[in-house]
Amino acid sequence: AFEEHWWEDRQSVNIGGVPMYTLGAERLLLYLCMHGGKHSWSRLGWLYDLQFALRTYPAADWSTMWRLARENGAERMVGIGLTLVATLLGDRELVAPAIRGRVLDGEVGTISELIARRFRGDQLYDPYIDYRVQVRSRDRLRDRLRYTWHILAAPHPSDVSLLALPRGLHSVYYVLRPMRLVWKNVVRRTPGHL
Repeated sequence: AFEEHWWEDRQSVNIGGVPMYTLGAERLLLYLCMHGGKHSWSRLGWLYDLQFALRTYPAADWSTMWRLARENGAERMVGIGLTLVATLLGDRELVAPAIRGRVLDGEVGTISELIARRFRGDQLYDPYIDYRVQVRSRDRLRDRLRYTWHILAAPHPSDVSLLALPRGLHSVYYVLRPMRLVWKNVVRRTPGHL
């Protein structure tokens, strides 16, 4: 199974005297970048988590981590996470081993700057910008299409609260969602609409 792949290099840590398993260093660093990227790095704490992990695992095998990132379509997400730690948190030396000898994708700088502007207060939250960040953060076309489909069709809590349908009719939400998005983003913004 896909999840088992993540636990191949697990490590044991002691928490309160109890041994527990956690991801191996490379997979943990990748996970932190993918998780932050999935949420457009909307919480500064996630960047601090990545910074802490980079400090905790200075001997991480970056060639393995970049290979795993490529296999998971997440090279750009890793680049964005590392760029934000270097620029926003000012920890360039910590990030240097991870990007040594690599040329980061041109989108990495653009997306990192959009996210940094939000943290600096130069840019308010804008769903359209967040959508652009999410789509452009994904390396593979299939992942961009899957994300777009999820946004367009997957029911949102606001769809459910708008029309509280019985469980047997929940499939109607998949039709309602695109119609509601068209109404919200096209019809309501058309000049002359009441």
